[in-house]
Amino acid sequence: MKNFSAFAAVGALLAGTVALNACGFQPLYANKTGLLPKQDEAITAEIAKIYVAPIQNRLGMIMRQDLQNTLAPRASKDKVYTLQVTNEKILVSEQGIRSDNIPTRITIGYKSVYTLRKGADVILQDSAFAQSSYNVLQSAYSTVTAEQDVEERIIKLLAQDIALRVTVFLKKYLQEHRPLPDSGES
Repeated sequence: MKNFSAFAAVGALLAGTVALNACGFQPLYANKTGLLPKQDEAITAEIAKIYVAPIQNRLGMIMRQDLQNTLAPRASKDKVYTLQVTNEKILVSEQGIRSDNIPTRITIGYKSVYTLRKGADVILQDSAFAQSSYNVLQSAYSTVTAEQDVEERIIKLLAQDIALRVTVFLKKYLQEHRPLPDSGES
């Protein structure tokens, strides 16, 4: 019976792999050492031309670093695009109010508005939102540390979301505005 279960699991895994390949699934972030077609190499080179403008305050600095590391870990010298991001804390809600009017849990959210420019032209403008919660603890220091940790996690999540959206947009934008090399069939 155990052999049948192992066989069924392997069969299901193979069927899932075939189904993913059949639907046209392609990983957005993949190893760039020959596994992707020339078209994706051209897009990766184009994404490396994004300059991430400085973002206000400590959380903005963390977001900028994450965006730079995600979009262009090997940045190009010639920057064609500029990504500008502003963050705003827009949601603070207190939950689990105790009898002495002190909350036991706080939810905070951030909205990031981002603009991708090519020269002076705005080619993408959008926003992203993320939220998370933390517990209010007996120690004030622990509560402040928990709040800072949650804010950093939200900012990093927003940076990943923005990087993904910009990458997908730029891939589509480049396909529409200029022909990219074929995937190797000559």
